[in-house]
Amino acid sequence: MGLWVFFKLKTMDDIEIQEIKKRGHAFDSMLENSLHFRAMIIDLSIDIERLLDEYICRYYIKSLQKAIEFKEVLLYTDRIGLSLKCQIFEKGLKESKSKLANGYPEFIDDLNEMIRIRNVFAHGELDMSEDAINKQEVQLTFIRYRKGKLDPEIYPLDKFKQMLVAKNHIKRTLNALIIELPPLS
Repeated sequence: MGLWVFFKLKTMDDIEIQEIKKRGHAFDSMLENSLHFRAMIIDLSIDIERLLDEYICRYYIKSLQKAIEFKEVLLYTDRIGLSLKCQIFEKGLKESKSKLANGYPEFIDDLNEMIRIRNVFAHGELDMSEDAINKQEVQLTFIRYRKGKLDPEIYPLDKFKQMLVAKNHIKRTLNALIIELPPLS
């Protein structure tokens, strides 16, 4: 009987080890997906932020030398965040009465949603619960605290392409809005 108990325990250990390995592969895959999508979202967001910087300088500053100084002293530092840049941009855009912006009325909403998503991917903690690991092939879940409560945000993997298309659309629109403005002199 002692041999049978030993064999049974050995078998259970092997199964447990295989389960741990299986969970380990799923966990590795989830981390890989998280890193991949975080990088893409944040990289596009950096591009969009630089376009916002350019628009703000062209709209408010107009002088090339002053714009360079303004970027170095304020825009390219941590003194002013992406959300505030977006608010400054929005004010300028409304004042400019851009025909292009009027043709895309949800642009500001899309831009604000992009910033919200970027903040989730930049600051959200990846949910590493067993449930999240089991669902990692179809979604990523990030945990954030809002008003003192844990708030999970779920992002289905099949929606990432749509998010990236939307971000590229925002990027193209910002480029077009900058082109509408007179160049810095």
